[in-house]
Amino acid sequence: MVNDSVVASLGYDPVRITAVVQRALQFMDEQHGSVLEIADVANAVGMSPRRLQELFQIAVGKSPMHVLRRIRLLHTRRELLDPGEKRTVGQIARAAQLMHLGRFSGHYAAAFGEAPSATIARVRGTAHHHAEERFPHRFDVHSMEAHQLSPQRPAE
Repeated sequence: MVNDSVVASLGYDPVRITAVVQRALQFMDEQHGSVLEIADVANAVGMSPRRLQELFQIAVGKSPMHVLRRIRLLHTRRELLDPGEKRTVGQIARAAQLMHLGRFSGHYAAAFGEAPSATIARVRGTAHHHAEERFPHRFDVHSMEAHQLSPQRPAE
C-alpha cells in the first residue's frame, strides 16, 4: 500500500497523482538515503526514465529528481527537529545524500524559512550565531597593503 503521507507531506494534490507516480514517490521515500538516479526510480516502477519524467511533470509539475530532493529535505528536517538527534547538520545532510552543504543549506532555508543550523540550535537549545557574530573582524585590503611586511633578510 502506498503511503499517502508522502504525497500529503509534499503538498501535492492526491487526485492528480497516478498509481505509477505514487509508487515512484514511495520508492524515493524509502530509498532517500541511497544514491539514486532517474533510471533507478524508473526501473523500480517499470518504465523508461523519459516516461517517468513526463508523468511527474503532468502530476506535480516537477521532475522526479526535484521531488527526490524535496523528500530528502523533509527527512533532514524531521531529523533536525528530533531533540534526541546527536549528529551534526552536515552528517544528517550527507546521510540523505545531500552532499553539497552550501546548496543544501540554501534549499533548506528556502523550504523551511530558516537555516538548518538555526533549526538544530533551536531544538538543542544552543545559541545560533551568524557568521558576522562569529567573525566580527573585517579585513581591509588597503590597510593590509599599507602594513605589509618587508621581506625578511637572512640573519648574518
